[in-house]
This record gives sequence, C-alpha cells and structure tokens, in this order.
Amino acid sequence: MELSPPLQQLREQYLIHLAEATFPLKEKAVDLEVTLELLIEAAEMLRDSLTHELAEVRSEQD
Repeated sequence: MELSPPLQQLREQYLIHLAEATFPLKEKAVDLEVTLELLIEAAEMLRDSLTHELAEVRSEQD
C-alpha cells in the first residue's frame, strides 16, 4: 500500500512509540535473548489481534 507522506510520518511515529515501549522491558531483562523472543511473540499476537479488529471494522462498514 502506497502511503501519503502524512500517513508515512504517522506510521513512523507509531513505530517509535512501540519501540520506546520495549526499552524498559529490555533494560530490566535478566536474559535479553529470551526477552527479545517474548517481545517478538507478543508483537505477533498484537498483530493478530489488530488484524482481527480491522476485519471486524471493515465488515461493519459493509
């Protein structure tokens, strides 16, 4: 999907916020490798949840 410059900027801001949310978790990690694996799994779960929510929103609009 080709995004307009304002949407590209908004997406970048979202990415920054998500990345910043991981900083304290990584700093407190006892095992950084495990923490990173769990963060990746959590991000995949979040993606699945958001994808499901988007599908619901789109079906309601039809």
